[in-house]
Amino acid sequence: FLGRLQTERDKMRVLDGLEGAAAAANARFDKSKISEILSGLGSRRFLMNNVHEDAPVVFESRWAMSYLRGPLTREQIKRLMDGRRPAVATQPSPAAASPAASGAAELRRREQRDAAMEKLRKLFAPKLARAQEKARNAAQVVEREQGQARGAQVQTAVSIGATVLGALFGRKLGSGTVGRGTTAARGAARALEQQQDVARAKEDLAAAEQEVARLESELQTELAKVTTDA
Repeated sequence: FLGRLQTERDKMRVLDGLEGAAAAANARFDKSKISEILSGLGSRRFLMNNVHEDAPVVFESRWAMSYLRGPLTREQIKRLMDGRRPAVATQPSPAAASPAASGAAELRRREQRDAAMEKLRKLFAPKLARAQEKARNAAQVVEREQGQARGAQVQTAVSIGATVLGALFGRKLGSGTVGRGTTAARGAARALEQQQDVARAKEDLAAAEQEVARLESELQTELAKVTTDA
């Protein structure tokens, strides 16, 4: 079951997987059409790939309807209780009025606490969003740098192998062997630089993840203070 994908890279990976599965099963697969479907999926819409079916199909999940709701506000309680309140004396005694006053005060405290917590969440939301976006970008950089580093290592290994073989089996040590050796040396230097780039990218990712964790911890601490004060 495939929902809306966040990045183009994720979509291409999924398309490659579906294409491979279709090829293994000797089934038809229209990559451009499936790509268009994945890009246009909305809320509660999914692409289902069933190995027993000829092609993927799109379906929509049902709405989950519930009549339950969260805490009622004082105004909503008043509307619900209109016409249902028991008759009370015009001047209730202090002993009779005390529980009602306590209940109203408790309700006000809960409403103030909820409002304070919601205000804190809204205050931290932009900071968390920026930090999480920075962490996602850093993860993408790490992935890109690792791919480039692997490519540089492979190229260096090939160049070194060609140089060694040329030196062992060549008729004479000429400029070709020397040139290949120079190329291999340059490739080794590039591979080292790529490894250093990977290390720096990982450091940036770790710093971004630490910032996300710090903000989340700070938010939870502030929320806990509001709950304790309430």
